[in-house]
Amino acid sequence: MSESILPKSPTKGREDEDDVMSVNSSTSTIEYEHEPFDTFQHKVLQLCEAQFGLQNITVERMTGGSFNRIIGVTVAPTQPKKWTSHWLRSVFPYCLSGRVKKKDSKHILRIPRSDVDLGACGMEYDVAVLRFVRSRVKFAVPDITSFDFTSTNVLGSPYMMQSRLPGQNLQQLWKGLSHPQRVSTLRSIVDITSQLHSLTSSFAGTIRPSKTLEDLHSLEVIEVEKFRITCPVLSTERLPATPPNAPQTTFEFLMETWERHAGFEKGVDTFLMPVWYKLRRIIIALHELGFLPDTDKFHFCHSDLYARNILAETPDDATVKINGVIDWDAQLSYFGPKFVAYRAPFWLWHSDQPSSDAEREESLAATEPGTEQDRQMKKLFEELAGEEWVCYAFTPEYVIARRLLYFVQLTMRSTQDFEEAHNIVRDWRELHYEFELQDNFHFTDIDQGSLWSVDSNREDKDEDAGAQSDKEDDNQHVEALNKASSSSSSSSRSLSSSSHSL
Repeated sequence: MSESILPKSPTKGREDEDDVMSVNSSTSTIEYEHEPFDTFQHKVLQLCEAQFGLQNITVERMTGGSFNRIIGVTVAPTQPKKWTSHWLRSVFPYCLSGRVKKKDSKHILRIPRSDVDLGACGMEYDVAVLRFVRSRVKFAVPDITSFDFTSTNVLGSPYMMQSRLPGQNLQQLWKGLSHPQRVSTLRSIVDITSQLHSLTSSFAGTIRPSKTLEDLHSLEVIEVEKFRITCPVLSTERLPATPPNAPQTTFEFLMETWERHAGFEKGVDTFLMPVWYKLRRIIIALHELGFLPDTDKFHFCHSDLYARNILAETPDDATVKINGVIDWDAQLSYFGPKFVAYRAPFWLWHSDQPSSDAEREESLAATEPGTEQDRQMKKLFEELAGEEWVCYAFTPEYVIARRLLYFVQLTMRSTQDFEEAHNIVRDWRELHYEFELQDNFHFTDIDQGSLWSVDSNREDKDEDAGAQSDKEDDNQHVEALNKASSSSSSSSRSLSSSSHSL
């Protein structure tokens, strides 16, 4: 027997949550052109019956993410009618042995938002990441129970079935937590992130899916693939091929990333905006000043490790128990530079900020928390993290490096994005005015020019004028691009989902 239910609303808070979920679900159906849940649920039931047999199966609409549609599945063993001979035979062995009857099994069905390959990592990459992480960390992550990378199934789409971890979403719990409970949470998140720090590679990139079924089930065969260039409005055929991966230093990775994306920009638009050359100079300066040691390896990151992707419970007034971490999409889980992996979880101590700002706004890394309890949280983090992590987390040059890398890897940029690029240049100049960033952007050779020091007696008025001129050129060019692409991209959505995703 199978059925479909929607979450019930026993409390007002839950009602509010369900209202939001209902709106999000309706909006996602329109935005992603999904089949409505009312009819799609029957296909899910068919899939589950084929996998689990004719048992009591319940499917539940859940709020999905940017990349995946999410559906909850509960499988309960079919129970015979009480006090019948069949029922007595089913319960008698448990009474004699003291064994506990089988509990319901809970699962999460993940279905990609789009079946169009726009250069992004497919679900096979997500499976590879999840298997890798699960085999190497001590904290709980979902187990994969089944998957299909093709669309030749009853859903008409690739899918992955995972075990459903217990607990509530930490984002829903956060506002109601006491200070001791928040301290407990911070301790756990430092431990989780430290475990990820221990996973290192000489290669930057995403974990490559296994080529054979045997390798798929082997946890020893791990390859790292270079990051792809993705664009939400260009087909894969129009995107540059991803070159083979090779061991690199952090500096080599940043320079190659700049060159690949700058080359892509020039190939699409035949023009590279002036601010690009300044960002390249900053990369060179970071290396020359010793902020990008050639000995640094690449560390595994979960760049969406925020409260919404953590499941927890509160056993007492002073404790938060983390039951697991979810949402290991390959686009957000990868081997990245150390300054990215060692970012501070400053959302934990900026409770006075909107959640989106507290998660993403890099300037908060250097901002003093607004309350005494938040200041205590930050101080505890510094004590637990240690000197090296604190250095990479809070040093202004590393904050700039994270912002710079995010901008360089964007492929659909708005006027606000270029404003941020100019802010990066401004903030760098405030730190290191001794390094000149002005460049002749009309040169077609991206290697034209080299880093040179400014004469100490040189007045800055010419440079300021040049910078202002560059900024005006950038803004005019962005406005032209926006007008030209508005009709073709109005229905497209950006695949960039993290302020520091690679």
